Amino acid sequence: MAKTNRDVTVYGRLSFEHLFTPHAVNENADPKYSMTLLIPKTDTKTVEVLNTAINNAVKDGVERHVFKQAIDPAQTKYPPLRDGDKPNDSGEPRGPEFAGHWFIAAKASTKRKPFVVDGNLQPIIDESEIYSGCYINA
Repeated sequence: MAKTNRDVTVYGRLSFEHLFTPHAVNENADPKYSMTLLIPKTDTKTVEVLNTAINNAVKDGVERHVFKQAIDPAQTKYPPLRDGDKPNDSGEPRGPEFAGHWFIAAKASTKRKPFVVDGNLQPIIDESEIYSGCYINA
């Protein structure tokens, strides 16, 4: 089985933060916990680590028969690591915060609140400590 590293930590700027209160993208959608992490394109080391982890996850998925064949995550509709300089699905440019960045948009698949901790791995109680625009390890 391909070795996957499930403990990849990425430093980046938090955007569209919904870690303490779930958010619905429209009135018909279920509210979910979510966030977007912006990674500067100049941080080539982090991007390389992420791409390696993504490729290892694909290999693992093929070996465990989760995927029928190897896929190129960059060619999927919503690749795990996306280019912030490219337009969104409607062809509109993304906001200025995306310029010069790669980004990961993460959404919880369950209704369970994510565990948000500080640098000492202690739960963050004061929600004002985490906000869109702050820099985090994710």
